[in-house]
Amino acid sequence: LDPEHPDKELIVMFDTKSLRDARQLLHTTPIKEAYSFISDNPHPRLWRLLAETALEQLNFVVADKAFVQCKDYQGIQFVKQLKLITDTNRQRAEVAAYFGRFDEAESLYLKLGQKDLALELRVRLGDWMRVVQLIKSGAGDDKMLTTAYK
Repeated sequence: LDPEHPDKELIVMFDTKSLRDARQLLHTTPIKEAYSFISDNPHPRLWRLLAETALEQLNFVVADKAFVQCKDYQGIQFVKQLKLITDTNRQRAEVAAYFGRFDEAESLYLKLGQKDLALELRVRLGDWMRVVQLIKSGAGDDKMLTTAYK
């Protein structure tokens, strides 16, 4: 055992009490109660947890405030973009993509009949095999297919 270079399996991560309490509150109580708890016990990680939970619930007012508190400019801009979208299912797809659940986002886009958005998502990810499959199912055009094969 070298104390200067410990093995990763020897390190154990424990959540702080306030983080455990905030998670519990977010699962069991309305988000406004969790917001007041986090306001009383502010920490960037707690604000991020609140913002992520609010996004999952499509509560953009709380998500925006929480992203401001943890100084996440990208999150603030994302919430602004979501507010402009009127379809809640498309908002859910965007949130799923934001959290890295790309298959879920793609399936939501396809259920909405938005093959172009599913295709755009896969292009941004560089998942060219899936791009080709989507084009063959009716999304995109020959120019996009040529780009995918390159």
